[in-house]
Amino acid sequence: MTAHRKRTKTGDTTQPTFDNRGERVVMAPQFMAAVPAGLLTFSNANIEVQFDKVTAAIDMLVQGC
Repeated sequence: MTAHRKRTKTGDTTQPTFDNRGERVVMAPQFMAAVPAGLLTFSNANIEVQFDKVTAAIDMLVQGC
């Protein structure tokens, strides 16, 4: 899995994108509380190697920096 980051006025960490088996997916941390746990029934990718990018996106959401 390869990570890309969407550039925004607040920097390029707010919505990182990832290539998942040839499909580009966007991490939208601003919606993570809106997704019911029941919808998260399976995993088709592991983005553990992108831990820093995921953490930075969540930090930007929560702390604004």
